[in-house]
Amino acid sequence: MKFEKLNHQLAQVDMSAAERVKAYFQFISEHYSVSLNFHDIAGLSEMDSTLFMVFSPYLYHNNAFCNYVKRFEASFQACSRNKQVLCRMCTRSATPLYGSCYMGIEELRFPIHWKGRLIAFLCVGQFSSDFEAASLRLETQAAKYGLNANELKQRFHATTRPLDLDLGELHAHIGMLTQYLILLYENFLLNTQHEQSMDQRAEAHHRSFIVNRTLQYIKDNFNYPITLSALAGISFCSETYLSHQFKETIGTTITEYINQLRIQKSKNLLDITTYSITHIAHQSGFNDSNYFSRVFRQHTGMSPKQYRGRTSEHIQVSSPSVN
Repeated sequence: MKFEKLNHQLAQVDMSAAERVKAYFQFISEHYSVSLNFHDIAGLSEMDSTLFMVFSPYLYHNNAFCNYVKRFEASFQACSRNKQVLCRMCTRSATPLYGSCYMGIEELRFPIHWKGRLIAFLCVGQFSSDFEAASLRLETQAAKYGLNANELKQRFHATTRPLDLDLGELHAHIGMLTQYLILLYENFLLNTQHEQSMDQRAEAHHRSFIVNRTLQYIKDNFNYPITLSALAGISFCSETYLSHQFKETIGTTITEYINQLRIQKSKNLLDITTYSITHIAHQSGFNDSNYFSRVFRQHTGMSPKQYRGRTSEHIQVSSPSVN
């Protein structure tokens, strides 16, 4: 009887899997004053909707420095390539790694393997071991990628700190988190596709995950430049593998799918605006109006001008003075 109140309190703090993962992330982030970035390769964040909401804030490097760098196309592409290199390094390593990205941001990287397969890796940062050398490197990279060197250095210093942590203690806490994630992943696989082996279930979930991630990225960004290397980078796979899986799943190539979305957007703009053809091409993701016209004709059998002129019943709105 005297333990009834305590047992009641313990019952009230029982957590779901998503709540446990969230608590792990928050504890490590706050206890060590670090930023965490979860690179999801096998689709752990897509195991259920509640887990996705927990993982979402950690699925990209969300800090002042990285967010600035990724605003620019050339440096964003370099970030994507750097992720692929890091993924290959983590694939080969069963132990934590320490290193820097091409901009000089240093991190601890913790690979998460399941049955010899890299399913994710966790980055802990951001650090700098030599701020003077980092400043010189940032000046070089700023010139290479067309960035503002002073702003880059200011953001770097605001984002990074020396690596002065108890690495043994941190490793133990990260280990508990990664082991729990592996158990969740195994449990998820055990409850899906019972006619398949565990390896087959893992591969099927991985294929579905990278195709869905690619589709979402294209839908969110089709009116901006999109490269196959960038898509492969966000999915942590090769361009060849992504292209094959996308075509096999969706039934069309990545380029054709992007163009379908862009043409649909341009048709909408042709119907409801009086924007120039050039402006509509750019708004739809085409940098070249002549290429836009060729693709548009391939999809519709007519030029953009002919499409617009097929009826006089489109809505008139203000048009910017763009030729």
